[in-house]
Amino acid sequence: MNVYFHTFGCRANQYDTELVRQAFTDQGAVVVDDPATDLAVVNSCTVTHESETKLRRLVRAVSRTSHAETIVMGCAAVLDDGSIAALPSVRAVVANADPDTVLRAAGVTTPMRVGAQHAAPLHLFGLGADVIAGFPGETEVDHRASVALLRALPFSYLHVFPFSARPDAAAARLPDRYRPA
Repeated sequence: MNVYFHTFGCRANQYDTELVRQAFTDQGAVVVDDPATDLAVVNSCTVTHESETKLRRLVRAVSRTSHAETIVMGCAAVLDDGSIAALPSVRAVVANADPDTVLRAAGVTTPMRVGAQHAAPLHLFGLGADVIAGFPGETEVDHRASVALLRALPFSYLHVFPFSARPDAAAARLPDRYRPA
């Protein structure tokens, strides 16, 4: 089986995708760079409306350009109201990014083997954060305090993005959106 992987979102999503990718390769799958393949696994994000739009666009493109089936996992999968599952080519929407769950959704029935390399402890840790700038009600003083806090802490990486109003979210109705320069 040839499998294409695409990740939207933060480093946690990238990590989850890598775990699933490794589970597939452990079962003999070949990872390819072209979505025109047997299976496309897409790890989704819902932090911004744009990321959901890109997810739907990619899934539709896979269905138009190949015979691949698609498995959608990640944040959008958790919140799916059935609209992602109804997209063309979607084989499964997996709310849990656990590699075994994704393998089963793909029809891979061989249990995943966990080797010594998976049990080795990590000796290096990093601290990362997702930061929303311009949340409604945020003032310039709040923004500067957040920047000062971020500079004071030993972050390895930051994923900073502007607030994105979601039509049905309570935050979309809040006034006074601050737009930092």
